[in-house]
Amino acid sequence: MSELKNKPLSQWSLEDLQLIVEQEWEESADFEIKRELPLSKGSQGWSDKKKLHRTEREGLAQEIVAFANGRGGLLIIGLEESADNPKRAIRLASPLSNIHALKDSLSRALSATIDPPIRMIEYHVIEAAKDEGFLLIRVPQSSSAPHGFDSPPKCYVRERDESKPMTMRDLQATFWESRTRLERRDILRNEKREQWKILPKRQSSVSYRITAIPELEFPLFGLHRRIHTGDFLVTGNQIAERSAAPAAEWPFCNRDWSSDANCVRKSFHRPNSSFQRGYWEIDVSGAVSIVGEVSLGSHTESEPVIYLHWLRATLADLLALAHVVAADHGASNSRWWIDGDAQSNPNTARIFYGNNQSERVNLSNGKHFRPVPITLSTEIEGVEHVDDALSSMLCVPSLRPGKAIASDFQLNLVDLDLI
Repeated sequence: MSELKNKPLSQWSLEDLQLIVEQEWEESADFEIKRELPLSKGSQGWSDKKKLHRTEREGLAQEIVAFANGRGGLLIIGLEESADNPKRAIRLASPLSNIHALKDSLSRALSATIDPPIRMIEYHVIEAAKDEGFLLIRVPQSSSAPHGFDSPPKCYVRERDESKPMTMRDLQATFWESRTRLERRDILRNEKREQWKILPKRQSSVSYRITAIPELEFPLFGLHRRIHTGDFLVTGNQIAERSAAPAAEWPFCNRDWSSDANCVRKSFHRPNSSFQRGYWEIDVSGAVSIVGEVSLGSHTESEPVIYLHWLRATLADLLALAHVVAADHGASNSRWWIDGDAQSNPNTARIFYGNNQSERVNLSNGKHFRPVPITLSTEIEGVEHVDDALSSMLCVPSLRPGKAIASDFQLNLVDLDLI
């Protein structure tokens, strides 16, 4: 049951709905079923006028904010419910008409009525016939909770198999939990920065750190075992050609990963013409980091050289590794904060960008960029902002923000059989 619940919605089919009926899934804190849209008696709604009635919009908004204010959940519209409690899925209901237009209308209506907006709600249509079918809505646990709908806002939270109005105590607890997530992010970020700062820096090099911190923790409990059994990553084959060679060794193979109580780590050391060394790390909270050092040329050259596209390719690998961590916990959509540091030794470095353009930049005192929020699924929402931040840290223009990172990220997911 949990495996199917965590399956990416884009991969769900009619057979999955039939399996739910065969197994008579019960409604729970993270699962809700409805035969049809919740329309008040005597009213005309989507099935009659192809226009959402207020009670249809508000009925679904109630369930969605309850999931977001709780631990997230899955709502399926188009399954008949049993009369007992908790309700069970007993058969497929009649398919919803104009299903694709309904999905779009619901998405717009719920965005307009829920405050603050809930990020990363997924909508998926399973067709039963031409423009008829069933609607699945997956709602994440939200770090922006509490959420409400209508005016004045009505706030609900999921308790067992029901959506119930939030009490003042519920609201206070939710506010506190949201605040502590931001505090956790800042503590983790400062720890990673301090660890990077005290590392010895090689002469004629640029050292760097980029970290992805998950909005919700992804504990390492399963990864330790999989590291030791060699089952951490399903493939070690880099098949597709990237936009550029990365500044760090490709992390997606089982070789050379080690673990302790606090993290899993993969070190690399490549003393070639573009000297590279460093490590990939996933810590106990699921935060993913790349810490590295790169220089081009001989050991005696005084000015290190680094190419922006190296770090872009490395950032794409970092984001794909973060997606692997999230997928390992059943999260097909996940929200992260990305931040980074860079420092040259000695004073200046030659940064190449664009069509072989370059700038001499003084990074001796270190440069950094503050956390940038992104959303990871099979695509990256917000990648252009991370690219801008990375380029700004190196004091060069980004020119084509996000395109190379997004492309290499997807190629990694192809190699890993994640899309």
